Amino acid sequence: MPTINLFVNLAVLAVTLLVIVVIALVSRKHIKKQSEIRRLFLEEEEHANNVRKRDLDPELYFVPDLSHLPALPQGDPFKIERCAKRTIVRLDPPMSNLELKKLYGPAQMELIAQYEENYVEFLRCLNEWGISLTSEGRNADALKVLEYAISLGTEFRTTYKQAADIYAAAENYSALEALYEQASETLFRDPAVQKHVLSYVDQKLGEFEA
Repeated sequence: MPTINLFVNLAVLAVTLLVIVVIALVSRKHIKKQSEIRRLFLEEEEHANNVRKRDLDPELYFVPDLSHLPALPQGDPFKIERCAKRTIVRLDPPMSNLELKKLYGPAQMELIAQYEENYVEFLRCLNEWGISLTSEGRNADALKVLEYAISLGTEFRTTYKQAADIYAAAENYSALEALYEQASETLFRDPAVQKHVLSYVDQKLGEFEA
């Protein structure tokens, strides 16, 4: 009996040691892989930081089209026209800072950031205008504004939610389905926003099946 217990203990010890060795090897391999990834990233970053300044691609510039939208309210309280007149850059699909530096050089990063912020501000103005039109009961006009913002890849949750609410109220199931598909295909910078939007639209679709 003692011999059997000794054998069992040795077997358990051997298995434990084997597991420890395997974990150590896997961990070491993972650390080595991460180190290599970091090394390559730093090399890319160093290369990008040495790229000479280049003019922005004309295709990056975006000029808003307001002709198909409702007439602006007196005094333009949502600053739609003012935002539309600013220099705007639209990155479609989105690009990382590293990619931008490789293309245009680090000297252009501040300018690109400013032009991108102008784009976000324009979408913010559209979002506020759409919400205001909805509150006034002008759903048809509101959809023109909201759908335009959605077509531009806005990441304001309320833009999608307002549109979904209008579709649901009108029992427009096909429009809700199209909105869900569009949101699922949009390349959001923030995955959490996309998840929230899809969940909300899916909830509205579910109400038709209840």
